Amino acid sequence: MNRFYTIKNKLIVIILLISIVSYSLIFISVYLRNTRKEKLNFASDHKLHAKLIAEYCAVPLDFEFKNEAIGILSKLKVQPDILNVNLVDIDHNLFATYAKNSTTTDFEFTNTDFDYYFSDEHLFIYESIFLNHSKIGGLYIRISTDGLKQTLLMYARNLLVILGSQLIVVYILAFFLQKIITKPILNLSKFAQLITNQQDFSKRIERNQSDETGILYSSFNKMLQQIQKRDQKINSDKLILEKKNNEYVLINKELQVKNVELIEAKEKAEESEKLKSAFLANMSHEIRTPMNGILGFLDLLNNSKLNETKRSSYIKIVEKSGYRLLNTINDIIDISRIDAGQSTILLEDLNIVECVNDLYDFFKVECKEKGLLLRIDNLLNTDKYNLVSDRGKLDSILTNLIKNAIKFTDSGHIIIGISKDRGFLKFRVEDTGIGVSEKRKNSIFNRFEQGNAKDKNFHEGSGLGLSISKAYVEMLGGEIAFESKENVGTNFYFTLPMNLQ
Repeated sequence: MNRFYTIKNKLIVIILLISIVSYSLIFISVYLRNTRKEKLNFASDHKLHAKLIAEYCAVPLDFEFKNEAIGILSKLKVQPDILNVNLVDIDHNLFATYAKNSTTTDFEFTNTDFDYYFSDEHLFIYESIFLNHSKIGGLYIRISTDGLKQTLLMYARNLLVILGSQLIVVYILAFFLQKIITKPILNLSKFAQLITNQQDFSKRIERNQSDETGILYSSFNKMLQQIQKRDQKINSDKLILEKKNNEYVLINKELQVKNVELIEAKEKAEESEKLKSAFLANMSHEIRTPMNGILGFLDLLNNSKLNETKRSSYIKIVEKSGYRLLNTINDIIDISRIDAGQSTILLEDLNIVECVNDLYDFFKVECKEKGLLLRIDNLLNTDKYNLVSDRGKLDSILTNLIKNAIKFTDSGHIIIGISKDRGFLKFRVEDTGIGVSEKRKNSIFNRFEQGNAKDKNFHEGSGLGLSISKAYVEMLGGEIAFESKENVGTNFYFTLPMNLQ
């Protein structure tokens, strides 16, 4: 088979063709737009020069001081693009002239009704000369466009270099990314060849992807399962027909019942597999990300040439990644205990104000480093207020809410509030962060959900914190809710009974 017609090469060619067409159209558009812009700028600059020259030449022209006019025009030598200037009176008679050098010939205008225009090689400008608001003559200027052409040529070359670089990058990406599609197909082809050679339909290809190739794998396995069942049924039917034809109806009914049970079991297994896949995918990311950070920066710390500043920075990154990994593991343990019903309530007499002050002291440094104002809004009007509750779970609830507030707030403040509300203590954590989008408000307490995930802007975290907090609040006999406005802020609040039995 011609290797050019492989899926791998077809994908690369398609990506390259699309990229070439897209980038070419973009670069042509950009080049034409900038060409027009450069020409306008070029003409505007020289129109300004023409106005200045006209103002300086007004008096010599009016008093017929020809030598003074020639002297003024001769100063145009500092403008390398200006080739010729003709100073004429009101009747278009030549009064004075300027030529850049001896090789620059004089010129005449046959058309005087213009402001400026471009020819193939030059820019022509006419500027009227006024004195006391009366027109007394004009300037005809011929300007070389060689510099403009060089600028446009250089710009075109740069665009071509960028286009070539982009196509090289696209080819490299296409070369590596095509393996994502072709590798599973090649694996399936090899497995099919193995089945064909061995005629063993009990084998199954392992499904390790959830995209279309994963569906193809599942379909292939189902086909093998059907073939295997067909062979088994043929053999079974042969034995049954040979021994007991009268038992066929009973066996058929039993098979139908088993099929129903298998379907139910299959549906339960698929649902369980989906939940497990979602959990493993999320936890894999949350564990691998900080672990990669720890291992990577520990490897960098082995470099004896590191200065103390970098070494200290790397140690802080390792420490931050370690805390993130620890938080993820703690979340997994907490949610597992909740699901297993093994999370117990340990009641004790708490000073609520002291608990909140401890959390304030713990998080105030982190808020200060991020430029956030952290403060306590104590509406109990006392420094000591006792409540019988579970200190560990209360700390966990408030810690999750404060962490989320810090994570999703870039500027402004975070408030930890305490107040009474009809036999309940009401806690709130208010921030001026990015808020929660409307479409996510109904799922904010679901597992693995984050309040705002716009356009590739996901924040790190297991997505279990709010689920754990909600479970703990309900275990302690309270309720949790929130109010939020996108790009304004969020206010999470929950209540706990004053007398928990």
